[in-house]
Amino acid sequence: MVAIYTRQSVDRKDSISIDSQIEFCRREAGTENTAVYTDRGYSGKNTNRPDFEKLLDDVKKGKITKVIVYRLDRISRSLLDFARIIDLFNEHGIEFLSCTEKFDTSAPIGKAMLSIIMVFAQLERETIQERVITNYYERGRQGMYIGGRAPYGLRKIETCLNGKKTYTFEEIPEQVRVLREIYSMYIRPDTSLGTISRYLNKLEIPAAQGGNWDTCKLSRIMHNPVYVRADADVYLYYKSKGCILSNSIEDFIGINGCYLYGKRKASDRKYTNIENHTLSLALHEGIIDSRTFLLCQHKLSTNKRIANAGKSKYSWLSGKLRCGYCGSSVTTSSQYNGVYYLSCTGKKLRQDCDGLGRTLKVPDVEAVVEAQIFTLCNSNRILKRRVRESKEPNAGQDRQLKIIDEKIDNLLEQIAAGNAIVTKYINEKIEALEKEKRALLEATRQDLVDTAMGDANIFQVINIVSRWQSLSLEEKKQVAGQMIEKVEIIADSVQITWTKAFDLV
Repeated sequence: MVAIYTRQSVDRKDSISIDSQIEFCRREAGTENTAVYTDRGYSGKNTNRPDFEKLLDDVKKGKITKVIVYRLDRISRSLLDFARIIDLFNEHGIEFLSCTEKFDTSAPIGKAMLSIIMVFAQLERETIQERVITNYYERGRQGMYIGGRAPYGLRKIETCLNGKKTYTFEEIPEQVRVLREIYSMYIRPDTSLGTISRYLNKLEIPAAQGGNWDTCKLSRIMHNPVYVRADADVYLYYKSKGCILSNSIEDFIGINGCYLYGKRKASDRKYTNIENHTLSLALHEGIIDSRTFLLCQHKLSTNKRIANAGKSKYSWLSGKLRCGYCGSSVTTSSQYNGVYYLSCTGKKLRQDCDGLGRTLKVPDVEAVVEAQIFTLCNSNRILKRRVRESKEPNAGQDRQLKIIDEKIDNLLEQIAAGNAIVTKYINEKIEALEKEKRALLEATRQDLVDTAMGDANIFQVINIVSRWQSLSLEEKKQVAGQMIEKVEIIADSVQITWTKAFDLV
C-alpha cells in the first residue's frame, strides 16, 4: 500500500491546501491503493504529530511499501529528523517520493540526492556535537556548574554568573562532618578504605545515594577535587598529572573547590587516568585543606600500585624474587610436608641457568628478608636523613634566584636613563627574568610537596611494620611493595634492592 502524507501548519491563502497536496500525490501513485495521513495545524520543526507517528508505526508493521509527499518539508524542516526518517524507510525497504522536487529513492538521481542530504545531516550532527562540547568546556573554565548529580555532602543552589543562570554548591552539615572524618581517618598510617567503610556501616551512616559504604564509594569521594580548598600545591599536583589547568597558579588561593572533567574510555573509572583532563576552579568553597587532600591522593595512588603486586598465595615476596645468576624470576614451584620451595624459571622452564643448584625453602628466604626489614625500620637513620634533607637548603636554586633578582635590579636602574626603545627592550628582559623566577619557585614548591608526601609514606610503612606478626599475607605484600624493588638470590645469600625512599646508601 502507498501512503500519502500531508501537513499544513496554518491555513493561509498563499499556502497549498491539504486537498491540493493529496491530489498531487495521487497523480504520482497512479492506480495503486493509497492511504492518506494528514496533520492539520502542526509545525514541521519536529515529528511530534499524531498522523505522522501513525504512519511511522504502519511502516514498522510492514503495511506500507511507498511514501509520497507533496514537498520534502512536509516530512520535517529539520535535516536531522529527515535523515533519521529516511534511515527508517531504508531499513524497511520503503520507497520515498516527493512530487515537487521529484525526489524518488527508486531512481538513481533520487538516491544521489539522498546521499547528499545524508552528508549534510551528518555535518549538522557533528557541528551540534562540537558546539555542545565547546559550551561544556567553556562553562567549566568559567567555574560554572557542568552538570551531573551533586557530590556527597553538597547540594545544588541556583546562582548567576556573568548574567547566565548556573548552579553552585552549599554544604549539608551532617554529611560534611562525615566527609571530614573520612579524610582525617584515611591519612592515619594504619587506616585503609576497608577500615573506614566498616566503621561507617557499623554506625549505620548512610552512604552516598543511600545503601552501605564500600571502598569504591569512598575512593570516588576522596579522589574528587570538588572538596579541596585548592591552593598552589593542588595546582602543581594536577599539573604534574598532565591535567590542563584553566586558571593560573595565582588564582589558587586556598578557598575554592575544583571541577575535574574530560573524556575517558568507557571501561575506565572516573579518576583512573586524568591526563589531558581539565581542572577548573569552581564557585563554591572547598571543605578539605590541601595538605590532607594531597596526602590522601598519594596514599590512594600508592594503594593502586600495590594492588598489582604478585598474586602468589604462598609468599609475601611474590613478584620481588630474582635469580642472582640469570636475572629470571624465582617462583614457588612445589610443596613437600607443608613447606613450599623456590625455583628459578630460567632453570626450570628455559633450562638456560646454571645457578641456584640448591633447593630453597620459602620460609628461609622470607626470614632473612624479614630480619633486614626490621633492622632498617628500627634504625633511626631514616629519620635523621629525612630531617637533614628537609633542613638542607637547595643552594643551587637559591643562587639562581639571587642572580635573577640582581639582574632585575640592574635593569630597573637602567630604565630611568634609557629612551623609549631601550626601555621597551629592558621591560621585555625583565618580563623574561620574572618568568624564569616563577618557574624556579614552582619547582621548589613541588619539591616540598613531594618531600612531605614521601615522609608521610615512609613513617606510615614503619608503623605498619611495627605490628608485623599480626599482618595478613596481603598486607605483608603491600609493605614489600613499598620498601623493596627486588630480592636477588645468590647461593646461600640474598641481596635486597630497596626502593628510593628506603635506600640509605
